[in-house]
Amino acid sequence: MRVAAHAHRMRFLTRRMCLASGLAALLPACGDFPRDAEDTLKSIRAGRPLRVGWSVAAPWVRAGAPEPGGLEPDLVRAFAATLGARIEWRQASQEQLVEAVQQHAIDLLVAGLEESLPWSGRVGTTQPYVEYAGRKRVIALPPSENALALALDRFLHERKAWIWARLQEEVQR
Repeated sequence: MRVAAHAHRMRFLTRRMCLASGLAALLPACGDFPRDAEDTLKSIRAGRPLRVGWSVAAPWVRAGAPEPGGLEPDLVRAFAATLGARIEWRQASQEQLVEAVQQHAIDLLVAGLEESLPWSGRVGTTQPYVEYAGRKRVIALPPSENALALALDRFLHERKAWIWARLQEEVQR
């Protein structure tokens, strides 16, 4: 009887050791998530400028010289500051900017975009950062840039009250 109990215990321990070894072997593969397909966030933190496309869409984005104004450009400036990044601004039509973001030619697209944009399957977006007049707003970014999206989503989430107050200022203009 004792031998059978000992054998059962040994099988149980062996199974646990195999499971633990298998899990330990997988852990190194999980160390760098979320990942960007093009290492965008890593490159920006290493000194590459944050490339931002913009199109006028008041009150979200307003024309300015030499840079745009409005809520979304202010958010981008604050986000870039948290990364220690400088910004390269590029103005174009929304359609041109969507193509640029798809091709990873720009890192972010600000244009007062709604969550239900027609090209949402071709580009990545943040989670909606504010809802105004029944419409949820997002910022577009290249597809599969998960680390950049997560960093921007966290940044936006932490500033919900500021975003709402700043939007009220822009609407009053």
